[in-house]
Amino acid sequence: MQNRKQENKKPLNATGANIRRARLNAGMSQEQLASALREQQFEVSRQTISQMENGKQRILDFQLAAMAKALNVSVNALYGNVPLENQQSIK
Repeated sequence: MQNRKQENKKPLNATGANIRRARLNAGMSQEQLASALREQQFEVSRQTISQMENGKQRILDFQLAAMAKALNVSVNALYGNVPLENQQSIK
């Protein structure tokens, strides 16, 4: 019964996999991303980044915007509307 519940559980966010891809494309570890977010006054731990990437943590709009900035991609890319590979530097 417990396994069936876990199988049917939907992710709490739709962008986790794209965040992971963007982070890896940027050559960043989860800890480095967390540090970059802390520089933007967004207090987050490496564990929270992991939970976000795995769909176990909700991501608010301002958090997604901070992640996009830290990863040097657009919010649209994190939503999956624009391929990550087509992103130009937005700094």
